[in-house]
Amino acid sequence: MAATIHQLPSSGMSKEDRKISRSKDFLWKEFFRDPSKWRDYREGKSSPNYPDFKLEATGEPLWMDSWRNPSWVHGELRRKGFIQEECQGSLRREHRSREPCRDTPSSEATEGNVKMENCCHPSGVSGSLGFTGHDTYGQLLSCEAAEEDRMISPSVGLLSTEFSRISSKRLRDCDHNVILRNRDSKHKVAGDPLWMNSWGNSSGVEGELRIRGFLREPYLDNASTTQVDLLVASLRICTRKKDLVKGTRIHHDLVQRQLVEKCSDALVTMYAKCGELVKAKTLLDSHKSKDVITWTALITGYARGGQGQSALDCLDHMQREGVLPDAVTYASALKACATLRAADRGKHIHEEIARQGMLQNCIVVGTALVDMYAKCGILSEARRVLEELPSRNVVSWSALVAGYAQEGETEQALNCLEQMRREGIAPNAVTYISTLKACGTIRDVKRGRHIHNEIKRQGLLQNNLTLGNALVDMYAKCGDVSEAHLVLKGLPARDVISWNTLIAGYAHEGRAEQALNCLEKMQHEGILPDAVTCASVLNVCSHLGLVEEGQVIFENMTTKYGVKPSLECYTCMIDLIGRAGHLQKAVRLIQDMPSSDYIFLWHALMGACQKWVDVHVGRWAFEQAVKLDGSEGSTYVLMANIYAEAGMEEEAKSIEAMRIRNKAWKKPGCSWWTDSSNVAHKFSVGDTKHAEDRSINVKLEEISHKLWHHGHSESLHRMSQNILSAAKSHLLCRHSEMLALACALTNAPQRDTIHITKDMGICGDCHVVISIISKIEVRTIVVTDTAYCHRFENGKCSCTGFVQ
Repeated sequence: MAATIHQLPSSGMSKEDRKISRSKDFLWKEFFRDPSKWRDYREGKSSPNYPDFKLEATGEPLWMDSWRNPSWVHGELRRKGFIQEECQGSLRREHRSREPCRDTPSSEATEGNVKMENCCHPSGVSGSLGFTGHDTYGQLLSCEAAEEDRMISPSVGLLSTEFSRISSKRLRDCDHNVILRNRDSKHKVAGDPLWMNSWGNSSGVEGELRIRGFLREPYLDNASTTQVDLLVASLRICTRKKDLVKGTRIHHDLVQRQLVEKCSDALVTMYAKCGELVKAKTLLDSHKSKDVITWTALITGYARGGQGQSALDCLDHMQREGVLPDAVTYASALKACATLRAADRGKHIHEEIARQGMLQNCIVVGTALVDMYAKCGILSEARRVLEELPSRNVVSWSALVAGYAQEGETEQALNCLEQMRREGIAPNAVTYISTLKACGTIRDVKRGRHIHNEIKRQGLLQNNLTLGNALVDMYAKCGDVSEAHLVLKGLPARDVISWNTLIAGYAHEGRAEQALNCLEKMQHEGILPDAVTCASVLNVCSHLGLVEEGQVIFENMTTKYGVKPSLECYTCMIDLIGRAGHLQKAVRLIQDMPSSDYIFLWHALMGACQKWVDVHVGRWAFEQAVKLDGSEGSTYVLMANIYAEAGMEEEAKSIEAMRIRNKAWKKPGCSWWTDSSNVAHKFSVGDTKHAEDRSINVKLEEISHKLWHHGHSESLHRMSQNILSAAKSHLLCRHSEMLALACALTNAPQRDTIHITKDMGICGDCHVVISIISKIEVRTIVVTDTAYCHRFENGKCSCTGFVQ
């Protein structure tokens, strides 16, 4: 017959093959003796044909996935941590068996002109695919992986159709015997090769091949070691492709053939990676013998699925059964600790790893440790682990940068970027995403633009939407929403996150019209808004008091967009109608909600009660909030403010006493001002540690005198209650945003707009003070808090006082 497939090495090795195998054995032994003498190319391979390692002295290459490798190599690579499960984002590259396709012993095979050996009548078949060689099917699966990357799906359908047409006559004439190889057959299809098991085949090809008898499952014919090996290879393909349907079908056939025990590792791994963790656990429990590979597959599945505690329980179970974890097991367990922020358990695993000396030759475990400590907020320990690693790569550095960015240590994050460059390590998309987040946090648009230029030079935006969204977010948070919109327009693709980020930027700037326009544009692109989109639009309506527009959006969520309002959406509506004075309507909306177990919902209602001095509704909202979380300090501050606004000072003092009894401390706020040299100056409330503290104090005294001259009276009852100070009359000028403003007024040129960022809402007194200062000092001052971007000019704020 005419169909062509790749000829690959048979199990019998030629003299030349044996010579090469011995050479590989020697090279791998040298590699494991001292990996530092070999250059590692795994992170930046421009082609799968490029070697994974090269000996620096001679340039000798090694491929981890080569079919010529001695049998012991894969296990040793795995034990040393060079091969591991996908346990932590980009820690593991999925190595494919490509070398057989680039390094086959026969040049004839690479031309794809070897014919299928066996052809049978539909009623019977003598072999699985007509092959008799030991490793032919496994290597065919390897070539199939390379086939996928060549993206041949459109042409496969045409070739398969032609093959079916030509083979029909051949089958009718077949005498049910073996059709011998015939490279000069008149039935080959223009020299084009076909793979019967290619993932690129159309859905009807496999069925046609089965009907005509060309294809049978390899493992149904006998239970030999060879067939089990081929079956495991098939399961691995299902695992890589996350093809649960085919994997389940193979499992069913294995049960019938009583071969499950022989393929347990591959089955557990397949189910775990496909997210079927219950089935994976059931299989594991039913097996008589469990090894580290099987246990690790399940632990990795739990860790990747966000079930951190289950992953750690599995680790305990396997150790009780006497199975020692390997590098991959520990990496997955550390990921579980990071998910749970279980720093103590992570430290215990760290000690185990250190006792076994794994950190000396396994960068994957080292990186997992850095990631775990960073995500648990223990950045000093994460930094120490990174610095003690014998070698560092872009993944380990990116884990630390992400940790700093997540914890608000923005300067440290940006400093890490510079340090990794000095070490000759180029940042990747993950690194850039974290550093862009840091730039957005402190509104450092200059460094953000510099990073943007680097990203453009490297062409990273062409295939990384997440990075593009991070750029939009950075510009939006820096207040340059116009540039954010330009970036969004230039992205090769956009999703709902892209539009949500831009709409949130417009909402934060109080630009309701542009936010509503974006809502329409995304729908014209066929992207429906989700709950996050609606929350952002409702947020801007709340800021500007656009009651009617907000109500229309809220009603459209269910009737037009098919979106169930989230708790954030309800909170925006409560804030909107409550601040507009419709307190009873806000109460009815809360009572009609499916669930009101969201403390910020009650805070929004209490904020409205403070504005309209409604003690009755405010007290009810306070009681509900305390039931949810009695240790949240903001709840007590809001209630004390309501009583104070109503002139009920004794009741306000009783709320303060209750707060102290319940140990409900309000977290002190932080503010940043970035100078012209891109140095971010960070301040906390009552801060006295800044290098320019003396000049800041002088400026504050000057401001205080000017404020009294303009008749400003400090409302001390609104101040944070957990700052211990006897001089409360001066506390207002020690709020973090006031310290940052004093530093900026001292150092920034008169013509410059002052930009200050705060990690919580600006307090009411500071809002009044900064408004007056903008007029006294003749300065434009922009304060960006978590809710709004306040632009103060000539004694007025862009929020028109509605958000206060």
